[in-house]
Amino acid sequence: KMSSAPKKMSVGEIKEALTAVAIDFSHIFDKADLIELLQTHLQQQQDDTIQRAKTKANGAYARAGYPLALRYYNDALEAVTEDDSEVAAQLRSNMSLALSRLDQLEAARAAGETCVKHAPWFVKGYLRVGSVLARQTRHREAAAVFAKGLRVLDEQQGQGNDKVKKELEDE
Repeated sequence: KMSSAPKKMSVGEIKEALTAVAIDFSHIFDKADLIELLQTHLQQQQDDTIQRAKTKANGAYARAGYPLALRYYNDALEAVTEDDSEVAAQLRSNMSLALSRLDQLEAARAAGETCVKHAPWFVKGYLRVGSVLARQTRHREAAAVFAKGLRVLDEQQGQGNDKVKKELEDE
């Protein structure tokens, strides 16, 4: 999304954008280098926006402020440009957990399923979906989801997922 916008800008527009955020570009004469400088700045801004929203969300969640946490998780997710990124998977997983805490089980399951769909390698997505299914007394489906999560985890052997594996096995 963001990476294509500077490419469509004129050199003057790029320089104006860089000047507006006080970035020195006096040593750059090539449009491609100006674009790269602006893209780097925009990516850093985006990363900062995501991190601030995640920090606020996690703080709200820790205080049992689940509706507020959901708002901040959603704000962070809106700033993410890649649906299959690790940060998007973490946000969807956390949204699923917060929705579950609010007893919004269908929405919690949907968030978990979206996490699994976009990031099938992110094991906590399976934990979220399976946990919701278990709460809905859909035990066979929950067991199948947990089993799938364990298979994915086994494929990732040795990548520091012992805590998640224990959670999947305990469910």
